[in-house]
Amino acid sequence: WMPGVMTAMDKNKDGMVSRQEFLEYMGAQFDIMDAKKKGMLNKSEFTDKKMMQSTFPHTPNITAGG
Repeated sequence: WMPGVMTAMDKNKDGMVSRQEFLEYMGAQFDIMDAKKKGMLNKSEFTDKKMMQSTFPHTPNITAGG
């Protein structure tokens, strides 16, 4: 998890991610990944590299744990 992902999830900009903000962010990403609108993802949809980079953008020079 990168700081940019937290910023994207933190919709009310209070510096914290609530459960609701987390679920809304991940739900929106699921909806984007589910291009065929089947309500489920197959392996190739779930592991699509371009989509994963969009969902969890890479921030250079940041290591795990901040």
